[in-house]
Amino acid sequence: MKMRNIDVKYDKNKIWSVINKHLDEDYRDPIPRPLPDVAPESPDSIVCIPNKKKPASIRVMISETAIWDALRDMGVLRQRAPKSYTSYRNKQREIIFNQPELTNREIRRMKMKPKKYVLFELLEEGYRYAAHHLKKLMDEHDRLREPIPPEQIKDKPLKNMKKTVIFLGEILKQANIYKEEHNNEGEFSIYFYTAKYYEDKNNPYWTWLADSFYKNALKTAKSFDLDGGYSKAFINYMYGRFLLKQGNAPQAAKRLQIAFELSIGKPWGAMWATNITFEKINEYSSYLLHIAQLLTADKIYKRYPERALRLTIEAVRHARRGDWHPDLEEAMLELAIHYTRNRKHSEAINTLVQLSEKVDPTEDRNMFISIQVLLALCYKRGRKKGETLKQLFFLVELGRKWKLPNLVAFGHKNIAQYLMEKNRIVSARKYLTSCILLFKKQQRYKDLVESVYLLGSCKAEQHIKEYIELMIDSDTPDTPGYKKILDFLSYGKPFWKEKTLKRYIVTKTIEPLISQKEVLTASDKIYLLLKDKFGEQFADYAMEEITEYGRKPLSDDKFNYILEDPTEIQYFETRKEAEAYKAYLVDKYRGKNLRLNRLRGENINFQIGKREIEDESEEKEYIKTLNDIDPIIPYEKDSPMYKQALTIIKDYLTPPSFAETKKPVILNVTDPKILIRLMNTIVDSSNVLFKFDGPINYEAILAEVIKQRSEQRKFVESLPELLHKRYSTEIPVTVDQRRECTIFPEEAFTEYDSDRHIEKNRDILYNSNFYATM
Repeated sequence: MKMRNIDVKYDKNKIWSVINKHLDEDYRDPIPRPLPDVAPESPDSIVCIPNKKKPASIRVMISETAIWDALRDMGVLRQRAPKSYTSYRNKQREIIFNQPELTNREIRRMKMKPKKYVLFELLEEGYRYAAHHLKKLMDEHDRLREPIPPEQIKDKPLKNMKKTVIFLGEILKQANIYKEEHNNEGEFSIYFYTAKYYEDKNNPYWTWLADSFYKNALKTAKSFDLDGGYSKAFINYMYGRFLLKQGNAPQAAKRLQIAFELSIGKPWGAMWATNITFEKINEYSSYLLHIAQLLTADKIYKRYPERALRLTIEAVRHARRGDWHPDLEEAMLELAIHYTRNRKHSEAINTLVQLSEKVDPTEDRNMFISIQVLLALCYKRGRKKGETLKQLFFLVELGRKWKLPNLVAFGHKNIAQYLMEKNRIVSARKYLTSCILLFKKQQRYKDLVESVYLLGSCKAEQHIKEYIELMIDSDTPDTPGYKKILDFLSYGKPFWKEKTLKRYIVTKTIEPLISQKEVLTASDKIYLLLKDKFGEQFADYAMEEITEYGRKPLSDDKFNYILEDPTEIQYFETRKEAEAYKAYLVDKYRGKNLRLNRLRGENINFQIGKREIEDESEEKEYIKTLNDIDPIIPYEKDSPMYKQALTIIKDYLTPPSFAETKKPVILNVTDPKILIRLMNTIVDSSNVLFKFDGPINYEAILAEVIKQRSEQRKFVESLPELLHKRYSTEIPVTVDQRRECTIFPEEAFTEYDSDRHIEKNRDILYNSNFYATM
């Protein structure tokens, strides 16, 4: 039977929870015989028994006197020596024939010649004696031996394990004797019993030896047909059971299947009647198939979700037919997950409700919690809001009862999302603040970030700033703070409502860095300093965010950069307006080499929103409001507005309160465009003091401001029908969106966009340590 090569990532304990009870007995002999009490020293005349003296020769070993002495020392022969081999065999026959049941193997042994019968019994009983004696030697040896690292065990020379080598040498020597005599049954028996002994020792070295002896026994059984194939079936079964213990499920299934096929219609069924039937072997194969179906479904669900669902349904049927617990519960939980992936939420809910009735929370708390968490998420995806809220409150109470803060935080976070959908922002902020404190205490930063983002969408900027400071303070070589900040920025794009949050991040990370240098002569040194400290990605982002200029290398020095005219970034609410503005930009920057914004095809830097204007009166009111927000500064220097704007610029660039205490940052940049960008970027000038090495023409800066705004107004006037949409400030501008942004049609937003965390929670369900470490 051809088996799939599946990576065994399943919990091995699940396999053994079903079949451990069948693996503790030796199925070869239905009547277990206890090991006899033996003398501390082994007889000198038996080759297969380890002895300090030189092993006896074959001629001495097979002598009649030595055999009776050996059997007497092993406790098998309790009277004086029989007259002959025939009398001993006949006496043993009477004992065996008086038993209620006879096995084919015992019948076959009774037909042997007397001498051969005695030698076989000597081999079996002698091996039992040898194994018993060897265990004492090995226990003593293990106490004296230094522990061997697992990677060096196979390479460890056997000569360093003297007492073990004596035994192994004798075993192999005896096996070679049987091989030369073409005694396949003797060779098979000595290999099998040796493998069986080593299998019981929980040590990688002994496991390797057991595997080797099992393979030798398999080779011997292939040429051993006198028993009608029993030895082949038996050794395949035992080897498959051994492989199951090692976690090699595919190869184990192959061996068990071979044993099952060899046993069909054979007469030795009564031999295993007391312990295991052939149906049990078939059940093991069915169980392995059940596991293979679950593993395969977990591998292919992303590409073939329907096929993964069918495989999981079959695995649940196998588990129900075999009444396997707790594997049935695990399979049903997997089935519910695959139902949700196929958007069959009602079926998933029904499965979880049935499963919750089967699981006792006092016996398996982790499974019960996993079921309840997944049930809440299925209610949510199934748009059953009432049941979702009840289930979330139940999870919160469960977390408080069992003292699981992460479960409480999970419930609070999802309750807050529900309240936000109902536009109950104040209540949502209370729940989010609670789960932020819980996640921070547990140092679960990933969940903390998501909660902070949700809180940011409630416009609670202070909590976001606190988390940024937490990331900066947790700067370590393994997890640098700036990388956490980059993840924070890239993840939080949908939630930013004001650009000041990004400016705050840059100020907190870059301003202390710049203050370490007394003189920064140009922007290229700022960039190189950031690149040396934080890497190229963060330096690119910081330069773009501070100046919003593209950098272009000079021809003579690839590390020297200049600042170019920025590309205007705007957000519009309709496709018509976006395409009109795109045509304007293409015409304006035709022939220029812009690094940040290459307008190709449909890639365009706008986001489409929704806004409806009912009549012209509303449009005129909107224009009036726009002029109030962003008034046109006149060119007349005597006007009050001009003087007020000039005073604001002077106060911003030279704050008087920190002039004496703060170390200045000297900039050799007096370009009005750059200074305007710095003014727009660094919101709180009390944290940064700029001192220039020359006079600053404040009027030139204000003139540049007026010029820029005049150009913007001219563009507005060129599109009078779109005037009310030109200066929309409702949607923020971010650098990441500037790099990759397309015109999204409304159909692109599915109903499940807000539910992106459900797949993440699947990792929680199957991590057994998740709730145990809370």
